[in-house]
Amino acid sequence: MKSILSILCIIACLGLTGGNAQAGGKRYSYSNNHCVYKTHTCEVNRCRHKKMGYDACGHCYTYWITVVTYRDYYSNGTTRSYQVTYNG
Repeated sequence: MKSILSILCIIACLGLTGGNAQAGGKRYSYSNNHCVYKTHTCEVNRCRHKKMGYDACGHCYTYWITVVTYRDYYSNGTTRSYQVTYNG
C-alpha cells in the first residue's frame, strides 16, 4: 500500500513540473516570447445600409447605419479584421 502511494506521489510531482504550457494540442514555450505590437490600422471597406425600425406607438421609420471594416497589422506579420457600426 505504501509503495502504491509513493508511486502515485511521484507521478503527480512529475506532472506538475513542466516548462511548457499545453492548450488545444499546441505547445507554447514562455521563454521564446517576443513583444508583438500593432503597427498600423487601415480602413478596408465602408458601406451604408438603410434600416427600418418601429417606435413605441408601432409607426415605421427608416434610418441609415454605416458599417466600417478595419484591419489591424501587427509586427509579427499577422492581421486582425473587425467591423464597427455607426448610426447615420
